[in-house]
Amino acid sequence: MPNPDRFLEVATGKEALLSAPLTRGDLRNSYAIDERIIAGYGMGEFEFPLGGITIRGDAGVRYAHTRQTSSGHADNGTVAVPVRFERNYDNFLPALNLVAEFTPNLQMHFAASKVITRPSLADLAPRLTINSNPTILTAVGGNPELRPFEAWQYDATMEWYFAPGSALIGGAFYKDITTFVFQQTRSFNLDGQAYRLTAPENGGNAYVAGIEIAYQQLFKMLPEPFDGLGFQANYTHTASKGTYAMSDGTTFRDDLTDVASDSFNLTAFYEKGPVGARASYSWRGKVLRDVGGAGLAANNDAAFGSLDFDISYKVTPNVTFVVQGINVAGGVQWQYVRDNRFAGYTDYGTTLMAGVRARF
Repeated sequence: MPNPDRFLEVATGKEALLSAPLTRGDLRNSYAIDERIIAGYGMGEFEFPLGGITIRGDAGVRYAHTRQTSSGHADNGTVAVPVRFERNYDNFLPALNLVAEFTPNLQMHFAASKVITRPSLADLAPRLTINSNPTILTAVGGNPELRPFEAWQYDATMEWYFAPGSALIGGAFYKDITTFVFQQTRSFNLDGQAYRLTAPENGGNAYVAGIEIAYQQLFKMLPEPFDGLGFQANYTHTASKGTYAMSDGTTFRDDLTDVASDSFNLTAFYEKGPVGARASYSWRGKVLRDVGGAGLAANNDAAFGSLDFDISYKVTPNVTFVVQGINVAGGVQWQYVRDNRFAGYTDYGTTLMAGVRARF
């Protein structure tokens, strides 16, 4: 961790820096968040036969009380004045997990639960950061009145374990979202200048639904040394829609941001004796980053895939040599805005690493 005391020891002009009053811009970016949570949880497990099928699972509920205080400064157009926002809220979060064992190798899993995700502290901050670019005047702010992300989520899978260490799994999921957080861009004036302000807002009801399939096979039936080979694959298709609020009070429906419609992973591996090797390819479809504005406020991500590998050799039970490669095919993340117009790209390059893992 950086040592601020050491920095101040050698800094020149530190007395003037520390004694100078905070500027209006400093105050707009200064904030403190106090979040205190009291929580409790109760759970019970059960198991019983039903028509020759073994049913087992657990059910429980979690209670959480959140007390939240956001302090900072708001700019009234002349000075930055202190502000303070307080919120208290309670959540009861039930959960149910069920397993139906048709045979030792064939099972069905079902889960239902209510979940919350509290906003990040930076999103809750009453802050305002101004970027006075000569061409485009932009600003970024927080929102101390944000409500938590809340949702009921349901998952069901059928799992067939057709061989030792091998499985074929198919499933479906649905998430019923009562409120979520998105980044909204709108215009506002400060010191006679018009800025484009991006700040988090709560959306309305939304859903995420999809299907997934996964396959894993260990090829133990092959002769040595090929009996250490294995393969994994999974694919997910997702659909989503959410209700967004505009700055003028109107609402509209659109896809959720940061949700890809399709994604898959392919992995081939070898594990036998001291040798381990794994090569994987991960791919995700295009991702929406901006909705509701002019379509130019954020760069949306085009589809992206990465090929990685990991090779290890165990010299002793406690020492292992490792070689890793990330994005060895040189995948580039392209970005676009409205009407699929080019906005930019990120070249991650290829990362190669070699090291030693030791346990003592």
